Amino acid sequence: MNLRSIPRAAIGGYLKALRWPVDRAVGLLGGGENGKVAVDRAEATARGVAGTVTGDREMQRDAERRQTAADQRERAATLRSAAQAERQEADRELKERRAQAEKRKQSAEERKQEREKKAAEQERRRKEASRKAAAKTESAISKQERKKRLETLDEQAEALEQREDAVTSKDEAERLKAAAGRVKAERKSD
Repeated sequence: MNLRSIPRAAIGGYLKALRWPVDRAVGLLGGGENGKVAVDRAEATARGVAGTVTGDREMQRDAERRQTAADQRERAATLRSAAQAERQEADRELKERRAQAEKRKQSAEERKQEREKKAAEQERRRKEASRKAAAKTESAISKQERKKRLETLDEQAEALEQREDAVTSKDEAERLKAAAGRVKAERKSD
């Protein structure tokens, strides 16, 4: 121990004694990270002044290290705060995108149901028109013609049914292809 270490220890103890109530006040008042950094800077400044007054180079270097540490803590607090803000913004955007995707999905489902309902109604109308036409034709034809015509109608009905089945299958295939394309496009856009 040399003569310079005695004042250094005394000043260090004095600063610690002064800092304790200040730290408590900052903690109780909610000064947070910035309050702690300000207290660290004040202590570093006090140590630097005391080192200059006493001519203690070790105390001055300690003050510089403390000042640098306070700068780094302040920068870290700023970065943490910015990261938290970015996380909150990202969470908000994600929530918004999910809500939009859900709306699009619901809208697509409603359109699909509407198309299916229209297709079923058209099919019902076609069959009804077919039945009416067949009944009207049948009543206008004599028995002999009716028999021949009935055979012809049966063949036509079977051909129509096959054609309708083919058209329905084609329509269904096109609808499924379009729906798959929309889903794929929605996935790409998300």
